Amino acid sequence: MSMDSAMHWVRKKKFYTIGDLLNGMTTPATGTLAAGEGIQSAAGTVGDSPEVSLAELSTFGISGLQFTATIADKLAFILRLPYDLDPKFPVGMRINHSASAAAGAGVGITWVPTYKIIKKSAAVVTIASVTTALNTTIALKLNSIANGNEWSSRGIINSLGLTREELEDGAIMQLALDCTYGTTPGTVTLFGVEIDYAKYTCEGPGSLVDQPLRANSLAAL
Repeated sequence: MSMDSAMHWVRKKKFYTIGDLLNGMTTPATGTLAAGEGIQSAAGTVGDSPEVSLAELSTFGISGLQFTATIADKLAFILRLPYDLDPKFPVGMRINHSASAAAGAGVGITWVPTYKIIKKSAAVVTIASVTTALNTTIALKLNSIANGNEWSSRGIINSLGLTREELEDGAIMQLALDCTYGTTPGTVTLFGVEIDYAKYTCEGPGSLVDQPLRANSLAAL
């Protein structure tokens, strides 16, 4: 006989790379993206020099989304939520980035993500409407070293406001990213976004029974 009263589920992680994010960029707050424009300053108009661009980190041959030292804009992306995410539990979020300035007192970055959940058949919105803040915000992260592998603190969304059926049916998250500075840390390069979540592992009283997707089975409701 096995007892699981002293056991805890291990949370699962998913990392969205720059490639994943670029496939889901949404319209900036002003202006529109013209043909061939993938990134644009949210405060600018078509044809402006972008304040965020896909560029190389130093001379390392590694690229990311680079924010300038006078950032005043946001980028919004579409994230496909994992099918095995259990929406009854909170979702964590961390940002992977690098900064060109060396470590120093007050030299750091605070990432400010906001989001909006879009259910299937609901309208995708502009970046100006992606306004829900994380319940636990991401704190200031001081630079460890110039051009280092930096990770933000962990922000938390207490509830996505979704059912299993809505998640399986194709709900997405629109995520907007902005960052603020302590002392200017030079160029900031965004590598990706990580989420952690409680995994939906099993259902029902049976053992080794393959259940259909909840969205396709009234019996599973």
